[in-house]
Amino acid sequence: NSFAALQLYYLTNVLGIAIATASLVLFVAKIWDWIANPLMGLISDRTQTRWGRRRPYLLLGGFVAGGAFIVFFTSALTPISGALVLVALSLALVGTGYTIFNVPYMAMPSELVDDYKERTKMISWRVFFIGIGTMVGVSTQRMAELLGDGAEGYARMALYVGASILVFMGWTFWGTAGGRAHARDRQSVPFFEQLRLGLQNKPFAALLGTKFTQLFGLFTSTAMSIFVVKYVLGKENPGEWMILFTLVSFLAQTASIPLWTRMTKRFEKRATYMVATVMFSVASLTWLLASPDESMEFFCLRATIKGFAAGGLLLMGQSMLPDTIE
Repeated sequence: NSFAALQLYYLTNVLGIAIATASLVLFVAKIWDWIANPLMGLISDRTQTRWGRRRPYLLLGGFVAGGAFIVFFTSALTPISGALVLVALSLALVGTGYTIFNVPYMAMPSELVDDYKERTKMISWRVFFIGIGTMVGVSTQRMAELLGDGAEGYARMALYVGASILVFMGWTFWGTAGGRAHARDRQSVPFFEQLRLGLQNKPFAALLGTKFTQLFGLFTSTAMSIFVVKYVLGKENPGEWMILFTLVSFLAQTASIPLWTRMTKRFEKRATYMVATVMFSVASLTWLLASPDESMEFFCLRATIKGFAAGGLLLMGQSMLPDTIE
């Protein structure tokens, strides 16, 4: 989502693409993501290697996502910028790389750990590092501002961040080397039959629909965040304000993890998830009150509540996913 905050701004303000066209490019790329995710799940399930059926894709996803990130954010300095189709393909390839990595990665917790509560503890570490990743991702706008003027700054930023994507995604490949893995089931089940069986699992289907709605809304609002800071709040250097907002959110999100974990011991995960959803929604609606006169205190309060609620959304949503699969 931190990538979403940057890509629309880059398309319009650096490549000079009309906002309607840029939005259409993002929408098409997102449609492809929806198609690619179940296909990647099918490919991962049918894979058999000496490294297991999930782990090779952690490394492959890093190469694809990191390389495509560099191609996309250097496109203003290459012939790619003259072809909208090539720009869209490079954008879609970033999402494809993340899909190659993330779908097997999200399937691994149910294979690594059996205990209901132990999964929550394990996922809490993932939520912590998601916060760090989001902080780094949002900082890319300010990084680009500092590394040069316009297209050159984004290109330099892309080289650093693209290499980091490869390193840290690849790290998960080596870090899970000693983990438990399930052997591939030899029984071949057609794709649409798997889809039908998955949708018959009512808790899984409900969680999937909820997550889809939330992530689509989050993607949309994140893509507009730099524009809101620059044109609604009237800030000349939106990168600085995005860093401040994300830093406050990250601190609140990190501090919230132990509390959300304790809440699951007293209440069920679903109820906790609903509380976090309401908090996040209310905080998001306060953007309707944004104006150039908004105080720093209110800006940081919004970030604090969103970060706190995001900790619960991420922790509960991801820990319930393997629970519903079983």
